[in-house]
Amino acid sequence: MKNVHLKIAAAFLATVAFSGVAHAQIVGESSDTSNIAVGTSGAFGPHQPNRPGIGFPSSPFGSAIVDVQTLQTYVPADTNGVSEFTPSNIPHGDLGYFNLSRVGANEVWFGEWTSDGNVGSGDQTVYFVGRDQSAAPTVATTATYDVKGINDYQTNGALLTGTLTANFNGSGGGTVGGSLTGHQTVSLSNVGISGATFSTANGGAASIAGGSAEASGSFFGSNVAAIAGVVTSNVDRSLDTAFGGSRTN
Repeated sequence: MKNVHLKIAAAFLATVAFSGVAHAQIVGESSDTSNIAVGTSGAFGPHQPNRPGIGFPSSPFGSAIVDVQTLQTYVPADTNGVSEFTPSNIPHGDLGYFNLSRVGANEVWFGEWTSDGNVGSGDQTVYFVGRDQSAAPTVATTATYDVKGINDYQTNGALLTGTLTANFNGSGGGTVGGSLTGHQTVSLSNVGISGATFSTANGGAASIAGGSAEASGSFFGSNVAAIAGVVTSNVDRSLDTAFGGSRTN
């Protein structure tokens, strides 16, 4: 375990440029970039450059971003497909508590972060990051996704599950709708698609536990093979949820 701790510590010493949204086909989103940054990883030791990565801007490591694929080898996923990073299995308590879950075989991850493992502390942050953002389909088509969502995993130990459907109109638009259920219900209704992304800023609505929310995300892979996004509550930040899923049709 000591060697694992040393390797993880070394990862965060990498000095790389901060990337908040997109670089070299890698895109993502964080609900609070002062807590979690997303972007392209830098190279350091066994950690690979130019991969989807996350960083911890408020930590002593500043703008360093490390690839999540390598991180997940140090703390393997549990039976739900989630890697839980806590001060007990990483060497720096000031990195907080964070989780990673991969979307099938795609280079796409989603997760959540808190400073102390308590979503009620007021700093719950959700995020996703992935490679190969999809081009919008050029013909009208419908894509269905088997989706999992994460919120307060430290307490619940379970993921939300559900189905999202994307209706592409063939002209770069369309809508996303569906829901995830578990300890809370997350719903999207006619959320507007614009190219390879979707957002309630483009129309539609979202909710968490019955309260209003905002949703946004992206499509990834060949033939829009994967989806990932975040849903943030307008009522209670502790409800914020990240999600990802693979296409089933």
